[in-house]
Amino acid sequence: TTDAMGTQVFLDGSMAATDAVTVGLQGYYAKAADNDEEQYVLLGNSFNGWDPIMDVGTSLSNEAIEVFDRPFDFTGDEAGVTGGRLYGKFKLAEGVNAGASIAYLEPEDDKYTTVDDATVFAAGITYDLMANTSLQAQFQYSDFSDSVDDEELTQIGTGLFVKF
Repeated sequence: TTDAMGTQVFLDGSMAATDAVTVGLQGYYAKAADNDEEQYVLLGNSFNGWDPIMDVGTSLSNEAIEVFDRPFDFTGDEAGVTGGRLYGKFKLAEGVNAGASIAYLEPEDDKYTTVDDATVFAAGITYDLMANTSLQAQFQYSDFSDSVDDEELTQIGTGLFVKF
């Protein structure tokens, strides 16, 4: 009785400005779902999805710090999205990498939600302790403008990651 649908577009363009700096720009679009439709908006699955809005080069953006695990429905109201993100990845020293990004998102159709827009900032750092072992930290700040109540959310995460 419910149609599965979804028109989503994800564009990503990046370039190495120097040997140590990569800059990029991403664009997001998802059409809002009508009341009799179900929109599929998760990239990956609930265990190991991918969060392109918070991806700054750490493993923490992969839903370890959860906010935007469904970037094409960031409001949670199936209102779609129109937005963009500017990001940079930096090699600070041998075994030390950092990243930062800023994104701006709006609902594609605001009749389904009270959220007007969201501005999101993320920064992270990765330090290789030894082969296959790294210490990682990430900071995320989100500001949701809402016609009912504005909300700000700050999250910090850290982790010791070992690859086998």
